[in-house]
Amino acid sequence: MSSDQQDSAALSLEAVRRGETPLLWSLPDGRLLSSVKPQQRGIVSGSFDPRHHGHEQLRDAAQRFLQGPVHFEMSLTNVEKPAMDDATVERRCHQFHDHPLALTAAATFVEKAVLFPQTVFVVGFDTAVRIIDSRFYSNDKPLHAALTTITDQACSFLVAGRLVGERFQTLNDIDMPPALGALFEELPAALFREDVSSTGLREE
Repeated sequence: MSSDQQDSAALSLEAVRRGETPLLWSLPDGRLLSSVKPQQRGIVSGSFDPRHHGHEQLRDAAQRFLQGPVHFEMSLTNVEKPAMDDATVERRCHQFHDHPLALTAAATFVEKAVLFPQTVFVVGFDTAVRIIDSRFYSNDKPLHAALTTITDQACSFLVAGRLVGERFQTLNDIDMPPALGALFEELPAALFREDVSSTGLREE
C-alpha cells in the first residue's frame, strides 16, 4: 500500500471511530469503501483476534440455515477495551482476503441493528447470555429499551451452541424471559458445532 493509500485509509478509519462514516467495507483487494452495500441476511460480528476456521464454519452454517448471504463485521470500538489502532485494524482486515468485512464503531447490538436493519445477528451461546443480562446495559438505555430498538429494526439473533467448561450449551440452556423469546432462534448443533475459540488459539 502506498503512503497516499495509507493516509487515506487512516482518515477513513478515523471517520468511522468519530461516527462521521457509519460503515466501511474492507474488500478482499484491500480497498476501504463506504459506497459498497452488499446485501446480507445475517452478520457474524467479532474482533477476529485471530480469525479461525470456526468463524468460517459458523458463517457457512448460518447461510444454509438462513438461506441468504452472511457477512462478517468488526467494530473498531469496544465497551470494555480501548479502540483498535490503525495497525491492528489493518492486520485483522488482511485475514479477510476472501470475504468483505464490515468496519463500524458499533460496540453494541443496538448500534449494529441501526446500521444493519432487517438482519439476523449470528452469535454464540455466551454472547446471547450477555445480551439478556441487564448488567451490560446503562441507565439511559436499559435492557428493555435496547431490545425494543433491535425489534423495531426488524433484527433478531441466531444462537450457536458453545462448549462451556465440559458441557456444550445451547439456547435451550438459557433462562430466557418469555417476552424475549421471539428475538432468538437456535442454530442446530447438527449444522454447526466447533469448540475452537480465538481466546484458546491466543493462549496456545
